[in-house]
Amino acid sequence: MPPLFKRRQSSPKPTQRQIEERQMVLERLQRLSQGLDPWMLIEPTIAAARTRQETYDQANNQSLQDEDYGIPTADTFDEDNTQRNFIEDVQAIHTEANQSERQNRTRTQWEDVLPSLDGAYLLLKAHTKNWTLPNSFDNHTHMFCDCNDNHYRTVDLIDLNGQKQERIRFCLCTPDLLHLLGHGYLGSSPVAPTAAFSFDLLGFHNHLWNWCTIAYQPFMQAMKLRLEERSPPLLTALGKSRDFRTNFSATVDIYRNLMNRTDSMANEVLDLTKQERLARDTCPACFGKSMDLTNTPSPLIICLDGNFQQRHHAAASKNYHPLMTPDRFVQPEAINAMDATIGLHEQLNQIRPTTDKCADAHTAADDKRNNSTWKACDDTGLMGCCCRHDAVVSLANITGGGEKRKYPLAILQQRNMFSEHQNCLTFGTSVFHSYVHNWKCQIEFSPRFNDGWGLSDGEGLERLWSFLSSLISSLRYSTRNHRLSALAHKVSFHNERGILQLVQWLRQKYRIASSKRLDAEKILGSLAVLRNPFDTHQGTYTSAFLKSQWINQVNFQKSHNDTETEENEQLAAFLDQEATLTRLRSELNGMVDLFNPSAYNRILEMVQEFAMAEEQQRAIARNLGGVPAHLTGSDDERKARLLVWHAKSKLYVHAVELYAERQPLNRGTPVGTTLTTRILAAMDRRKKPIQALLKKFNLYRTDYLTRFAPSQLNLPENQPLTYHTFSNLSLDHSFWQDVYLYHSREPWALSADVRKGIQAILIVERTSEEMVMIKQELKNAMSWAVGYHEKLSSSIHHIEAQGGEEFNALAEWLPAVKLGDIDNTAKTKLVLPVLTDQIAEHNEAPQAVDGGNNADADDVVEMLDPADVMAMLNLGAGDNNAGGNTDNNNVNP
Repeated sequence: MPPLFKRRQSSPKPTQRQIEERQMVLERLQRLSQGLDPWMLIEPTIAAARTRQETYDQANNQSLQDEDYGIPTADTFDEDNTQRNFIEDVQAIHTEANQSERQNRTRTQWEDVLPSLDGAYLLLKAHTKNWTLPNSFDNHTHMFCDCNDNHYRTVDLIDLNGQKQERIRFCLCTPDLLHLLGHGYLGSSPVAPTAAFSFDLLGFHNHLWNWCTIAYQPFMQAMKLRLEERSPPLLTALGKSRDFRTNFSATVDIYRNLMNRTDSMANEVLDLTKQERLARDTCPACFGKSMDLTNTPSPLIICLDGNFQQRHHAAASKNYHPLMTPDRFVQPEAINAMDATIGLHEQLNQIRPTTDKCADAHTAADDKRNNSTWKACDDTGLMGCCCRHDAVVSLANITGGGEKRKYPLAILQQRNMFSEHQNCLTFGTSVFHSYVHNWKCQIEFSPRFNDGWGLSDGEGLERLWSFLSSLISSLRYSTRNHRLSALAHKVSFHNERGILQLVQWLRQKYRIASSKRLDAEKILGSLAVLRNPFDTHQGTYTSAFLKSQWINQVNFQKSHNDTETEENEQLAAFLDQEATLTRLRSELNGMVDLFNPSAYNRILEMVQEFAMAEEQQRAIARNLGGVPAHLTGSDDERKARLLVWHAKSKLYVHAVELYAERQPLNRGTPVGTTLTTRILAAMDRRKKPIQALLKKFNLYRTDYLTRFAPSQLNLPENQPLTYHTFSNLSLDHSFWQDVYLYHSREPWALSADVRKGIQAILIVERTSEEMVMIKQELKNAMSWAVGYHEKLSSSIHHIEAQGGEEFNALAEWLPAVKLGDIDNTAKTKLVLPVLTDQIAEHNEAPQAVDGGNNADADDVVEMLDPADVMAMLNLGAGDNNAGGNTDNNNVNP
């Protein structure tokens, strides 16, 4: 290959910083300090600021003189101090301007050198097989430079196994970074780098950071100690040990940039559509186009959530680079445009803010709750979007404020996911978050109670935030650009790992769905032999009856408004307080013993407790508008039922909180001994109030059953509830299904068997949906794998067979690929190894799923019909004329 990447524009020979420049700045400041024509030496904005400062000082002094504090205020203005402060302000502005200019100059230099650096990187990566050959670190600069213009400079070279100072040959026609690249090292600055790091070290750190998220400082300290045991230390000109943390951080950013450019180049060469890119980079199960001829609709389930731990402090760093938003993030302009659109529609439709008791009960990040924390941050968090396989679709950087609508809507608008299917949209809440909402919201939005969701839990972003939690401490005080690029790189690794584990994920979910369905069918089978006391024909429980009871339960709750629910809550609280007063009166009367002085203290405590209970009772009565007559009437059964309902409602709140405390222990990921101890201690602190409430609930339920349903008193489900049993109840258990509905007399509210059957019916429906979705997702993933392999093979074949000028003229992707100042023929030769590596990785992906265990993969393939498998294999063999794709998850290109 002829010499490549010649520099068209000559750059000045790198020298040390000019002493004259500093002397000129010093002379300028000296003239300014002496008052020699200072206004001609500064910018107009500084002069205006000076004028405003003088005006403010005069007004402030005048106001102090007008107030008589008994202190002499005659002319205490210090002109010398003011002059000194003004000079310091000018120096600070001058320093800031110099720093900004230097940063802009560095950014421009990187933009100029990156295309050539990318081309040389691809050339040497293919030549050395990713720097794995024995001669990888020999001098290969002759491959792109053979000029005679030589000059040498000493550069510190750091490798994974050693470090050294070496005199490197440089020239004017080729950028310095390319000369270092020829030795197997990547420099840390675009011009005259003084330190460079080997690709072995950068690759090792990339894998280590992806899995462990190690910070730069401890990593470089560990590398320094290790390398100094094997080679001489690298010192500065003053003989001090050199710190390479900043150099290494900059080099890692460039290394990641090169990898991102390689991926983007592959997308351009393969001419992937928007949906194909989503399938390749995000999730082929959700965004892959199925070759299924049955045109089975494939629902797309995504979740949106915010995280406000991933914030950035405004004073953490002075970043003069303009904010560069990675492709994984929504651009700030799109978010601002969506905010303007929302404001316009609110104005046109005269939308007024309304209060929602259920929404207010759910703790979310908003401007009022977190204003004191956010006022010191320029980036306050992240808004994420992921599919049901936990693959990240997109992110949005939240700047100032909380979970506002503009962020999720901007994400959906960017992906243009639902332009043709907006009438098919269904909204829901994540499974765990739905538990903190009232029962009416759960019925309307919980995925467990509505059709089409399968077993999707909507908690994918919670798992993502847990995965990204190790970045919080380091990125909170990094530069804004570094924060966004690090998050994008980590998310890309998260998606790549998810694609490799996709088949394993589908197999595991399929087995869970099968197990849940089998357990639910056993419950329905046990109910099918029991007599249905609500059937006039004395029959047994049937699926149709249980389904109709669920429909009646949903309709009953939807027909009751929030006002009625609040009234029942207030009435139940009134009755509960009345029962407490009755108990206290009874205990107080039983303790009156004038001949027992030891009982005096307890009597005083009881009197005080009695007074407090009476005050609470009067407060509830005032809210009710006086003591209702129907509560003191003869409706004892309703009063007893409300007491049970009230106690059970409070138990449900404790159950949700206990589940939230225990959730980190049930995620399957290690949390460490310290955190486990804290979680268990928090659970123990909840035990005492829960036991007190359990005692009250058992008392109320036993009293109700004894007086009004004695035949049900000895049933297993009506035995006293213990803390052990309570703590092991799942939030989906039938015990909680009537927690808000004890004021109904329908079968679903009276019978535990009916509630158990309803829960089993819902599980059967959701598991059936889940199994259908998994089969379709596996078809999508397999179809994508076959189609992507075909695209790679076709592109490689065309480049190899038609690599001449005729192909170069027809290839539309050539102008979009920037690899430096080279012709199209050389460009295609650099692209070919990239595609070859892509197809090799694609072929190795199935073996990487289970370590090459093909038997496990066959278990998943068995979920497909043999005819479907044969149809896809026939299509993959080249039958491109068979049917099109009409799935509902198509994304507009």
